[in-house]
Amino acid sequence: MDKHLLKKFNKYVGREVKVTEIEYPEYSITENSLDDNDPIIAEFIEEAEEIGVILRPIVDGDCYTDDICGNRINASISKSSDGKWRISGLTQG
Repeated sequence: MDKHLLKKFNKYVGREVKVTEIEYPEYSITENSLDDNDPIIAEFIEEAEEIGVILRPIVDGDCYTDDICGNRINASISKSSDGKWRISGLTQG
């Protein structure tokens, strides 16, 4: 990842975000969905768009393409040991 982007957006790593967990016990699966109105994600998107970068939040369990896009930041969102959902890492592509 470009060092400039890493410095700019690394401040979001570790921040808590809202994820809704819906359990389907009959299928033994849980669906995780990022809250569209989460203020941290909204701030991240706005800041990224200001410099022409696209944010792609990826919640654990999401399906996504492996295509590479040089002006995109992938924000991995994982459930931490305290049970809260947080931005756990960033990659470019």
